Amino acid sequence: MGNSGSSATKKSRKERDAARIQKIQSNLARLDQGAQRWTEQHQHSLTVPARMDEMRVWTVARDQIQRGDRPLTKADLVAILIRLQPSIGVARAQSMYQNLNAKELIVLIREIIYDPSIAPSRSDEQRIVTR
Repeated sequence: MGNSGSSATKKSRKERDAARIQKIQSNLARLDQGAQRWTEQHQHSLTVPARMDEMRVWTVARDQIQRGDRPLTKADLVAILIRLQPSIGVARAQSMYQNLNAKELIVLIREIIYDPSIAPSRSDEQRIVTR
C-alpha cells in the first residue's frame, strides 16, 4: 500500500506546475522587454563599463526569475533591499551589500519592513488591495 495521491490531486498539481511555468515565462518576457526598452533609451548616454554593469543586472534578474520557487539567494535579497530603498541606487546598494552574508541581509530586510516609524501610505494600502 503506497501513499499515492488521487488522480484529482495529481491533476491539480500538474495544473499548478503549468501555471507556475507560465508565470515564469511571462515574467521573463516582461523582463526582456524592459531590458530592451532600457537599452534603446540609454544606448548613447552610458559609458561601456556602465552599460556592462547594467546588462549584468538584467542578466542576474533573468537568472533569478528562472529559479522559480527555489529558495532565495543573496542576489534575491539584495534585489529586495534595492526595491525597498530605491533612492539608494543599484550601484551604491550593490557596493554596500556585497560584503554582507544572507543572514545579515535578511536582518536588514526585516528592519526595513517592520520599522514602526514608517507607516504605510494610503497608496501602499490601495496597491495591496487591488492586487
